[in-house]
Amino acid sequence: MRIENGIAFVENPLLCAAIWGDTNCIYNGKPKFTGYLNANADRIGRAFIEYCIARVMKIFRLPMCGYDSYSEGACMYNELDEEMVTDACDELSAIIKHVQESLSQLKIVHDGKVEVVRCLSKFQYDKVAKQLEDQSIDEIVYPVSIISSYSYDGDINQNYPSGRVDSYKNHINIKENISVKDIIFWDKFVGNGCKECNYVQALYNGEMELWVVDKSVTGMRRLPRSCFYFNGQIADGFQSKINSSIKNEKDNDKASYSGANKKEIDKALYSGAHKKRPCEYDDCLTRYCMKRNLRKIKDGEAKTMKLLY
Repeated sequence: MRIENGIAFVENPLLCAAIWGDTNCIYNGKPKFTGYLNANADRIGRAFIEYCIARVMKIFRLPMCGYDSYSEGACMYNELDEEMVTDACDELSAIIKHVQESLSQLKIVHDGKVEVVRCLSKFQYDKVAKQLEDQSIDEIVYPVSIISSYSYDGDINQNYPSGRVDSYKNHINIKENISVKDIIFWDKFVGNGCKECNYVQALYNGEMELWVVDKSVTGMRRLPRSCFYFNGQIADGFQSKINSSIKNEKDNDKASYSGANKKEIDKALYSGAHKKRPCEYDDCLTRYCMKRNLRKIKDGEAKTMKLLY
């Protein structure tokens, strides 16, 4: 790991692939598997990151309550170099330390905590929705992975970073104060030290993403009911709100519904079939556009940093 201008650049190839890897990239070397930030269908990169975190932070989850529940890529893991795996864990430990030290300088940190938001994933949505329907339940219990993506932009009406909605486009968000000690990744403090890809950088830029670690042995999290929001509104009277939302969605015509679905496909973290990317064209106009867009990305990052400090 090297640090430049406050950014910790990941240099271990395994860790780079686990975070930013893309099996569609024609320039990626080995190892070649899907990175967590690319949000592809498999969870190979995510499982490796969670393994490293569990090893570094001494998180001992019960069987099938953590990264060991992911079956994809088992054969690939068997082929990994043990020394490189150890190096990845060591580098991740250094990155976590850098992130937490950097966070201490931000003005959005109060009493060692940061207010963050998250849209629940599908496997969480179903369990939380059933509990919100019961007005007598004050504490909501739901499953979490070892790492969960949050956003620090404060918007409780967005379906990111997890980007999951139900069949009627409803989403449940949470807003809570997270201890800096549980934050292991912050997008502005971590960079890809391997071959940089402007395309991948643009994918996750703008979500103001951070990762939060859960240290429980069971993978179950408890939060007060007041932390939950349904479609941007506090989740009181949850059942009447969801019934109204379903009715409104059914009243929409088919064309608008299809258009909304297309917008979902175009979201930042969407990864579908491989399409020819800017870096695969070799003409002056494309190279100019890539440089121009990269400047826009950096200008946006500069504005974000002014808000944080």
